[in-house]
Amino acid sequence: MKYAGIFMLLAGLAAYCGVLLEGVAARLLLGWVTASFLVVAASYARARPHLLLKRLDGRRPWWAWLALWPYYSLAWATWWIYRTVDRRAPSTEIAPGVWLSRRLTNREARASGIVWRSVLDLAAELPRTSVLGASYRSLAALDGTPPTIGQLRAGVAWINERITTGPMLVHCALGHGRSASVIIAWFLAMDEHLTVELAIKRVREARPGVGLKLAQIRCLEEFRRVSTAFPPQYAEEDK
Repeated sequence: MKYAGIFMLLAGLAAYCGVLLEGVAARLLLGWVTASFLVVAASYARARPHLLLKRLDGRRPWWAWLALWPYYSLAWATWWIYRTVDRRAPSTEIAPGVWLSRRLTNREARASGIVWRSVLDLAAELPRTSVLGASYRSLAALDGTPPTIGQLRAGVAWINERITTGPMLVHCALGHGRSASVIIAWFLAMDEHLTVELAIKRVREARPGVGLKLAQIRCLEEFRRVSTAFPPQYAEEDK
């Protein structure tokens, strides 16, 4: 609910400024901003990432930008600032053939020299990198929130299914929480004696700076308790 409150506050500030300003154009613009942030607040409050309008193929319909451009602009700005100041490599090989990454630009994807055969995308707020034309799957999760148990199960099953086909890229926006959670869940699934703490340590040793929020750690602990095997019926996300 923290993020829902933040976007409710931003919506309230935009609405308040719209009341203070004169001019129809200014009020319409701020009304647009207000409505956009209210949709984002609702997506967090109800845990509905699909309200951000990202399709299963990783793209967005053309009208999505018109509807939610204030939020998309904020998400893009945050991502661009982060990639500008971050000195780490955009992606890191966490296990043989499995790479953990922030969202790559087209130039970064080409410059890597790696032909990723599979891409697992956890970012709900950003569209897929267009040049990554490999086998693609979107498990959209909201920024700052944990993937669901169903998404972790689906992610683990998908990694196991695709890992033999060649290099795999697992990413969210910044490569800190959502994508790292799936990689950690995969480690836990592969080793029933591995603890969440040690799995997190393994990921952080390979990619320093990975930071999971408390809710993400708790979700992984729950995943560890309830998921000791991954039969075929877990290949799809829980509804």
